[in-house]
Amino acid sequence: MKKNNFKDSLLARLHKDLAGKKGWDLDRLAEEMQKEAVKAQGDAGKSQPLRVGTAYVKAMLHGGRQMPDRWQVAAANALGMSLVDYQQLRKITISQKPTIRVSALVLPIDYWPHLRWRSKFTAPRKIAARLYGLSKDGSKPVFSVIPEQWQRPAGFSGYTKLRDDAWQEFAANFVRMKKEPPNPKPIWHVRRLTSKGNSVVELEVLQADYRDILVTGDYQGLNHQVEIGQGQKCTVREWLASYWNPGDSSEPVLPGARQLVVNLMVVTRDGFAVLSRQGQDNPESADSWCTSTSTVMNPKIDSDSRQIPDLARAASRGCKEELGMETDGTSVRWLTVAAGLKYGSFTLFGVLESSWSKEEILKSVCRNVVKARRNRALVCEVVGVEFLRVTDEEIANRLKSHDYRPYLELGLALLLWQKGEAEFIEGIADSHS
Repeated sequence: MKKNNFKDSLLARLHKDLAGKKGWDLDRLAEEMQKEAVKAQGDAGKSQPLRVGTAYVKAMLHGGRQMPDRWQVAAANALGMSLVDYQQLRKITISQKPTIRVSALVLPIDYWPHLRWRSKFTAPRKIAARLYGLSKDGSKPVFSVIPEQWQRPAGFSGYTKLRDDAWQEFAANFVRMKKEPPNPKPIWHVRRLTSKGNSVVELEVLQADYRDILVTGDYQGLNHQVEIGQGQKCTVREWLASYWNPGDSSEPVLPGARQLVVNLMVVTRDGFAVLSRQGQDNPESADSWCTSTSTVMNPKIDSDSRQIPDLARAASRGCKEELGMETDGTSVRWLTVAAGLKYGSFTLFGVLESSWSKEEILKSVCRNVVKARRNRALVCEVVGVEFLRVTDEEIANRLKSHDYRPYLELGLALLLWQKGEAEFIEGIADSHS
């Protein structure tokens, strides 16, 4: 049976409330239940009582696992309740249907102050993001892997079908272009992040499925109407928001896929920033200008020998796949982790001072495009490049257009900020250097 982590389910809330009355959290309640279970086995004459892990017991408290009668007895004894009273509370809780009061929901995009920046030639502008570990000397992401699979919140039984339908529509786009449809792939999901001193950002990650992005981290998916129960309807965004805890800076975005993305701003040896135009193989951002590379991290190929996320590998892969450029990802300077308040992604922004000239990069991208035209089965994400001098005046003029994705603006603002030609006014989660 798969481990579930419905930490905000109705049963989880019940057990949190009951444990709180004794001054405990769920971990403490799980420990006390284990003690009661071991004691009961001893009383029954077992000389070597069996003991299960805390995660197993918490899964029962969350409602992700069935709770056998002997464990219900252990819970009641740990809480100092009669078994009848405990079982009655469980029965009432399980029979409840989640109710979403849309008017009372708070969305991350409305809760957090948006990132604001300006330069000599750019009046203050907003981007729907929140920055962590911002540093000109280099942000320092540190990863810890949770050996679990991300599970959607409770309350919507039709999630799996919606996810599969979204994937079928996504794959059909490739069929229409006469390309081989991709297989669902794993991604890294960010459970929480914590800012430490010296621009260190600790990120807890676990694996999720790329199909989850299409439902919980995409405009069309988030605005899809779903039925929660008793005829009540809401959007996926509203369903997720009902499980979000406003004010928790370690989980600043909706509890969706929370994919981990690597965005690079490549600067050529002759001083130009590389802007990339996305092709039809990127349906959501087709024909838009983006950062030099944008790569969703894949646990299978973007991890080190310990299966920890490896930013250098992801950066190198993005340069190769999108620009046709061989590069050493270890030379990237990471500047910040951006929490996207609109779609719930976590993006690591890096700057790569490349040894390639703009002419070399242009030729490389053209070769990729020609190959894709000759072999329509090949995926070609970047179909054009633009080169921009990293000056506040030129960037201000470029931003007068509206043909780019918001994170391109953030990438350009970071380049100016790194040079001391721009400042961030608001939207930074901690002090920066």
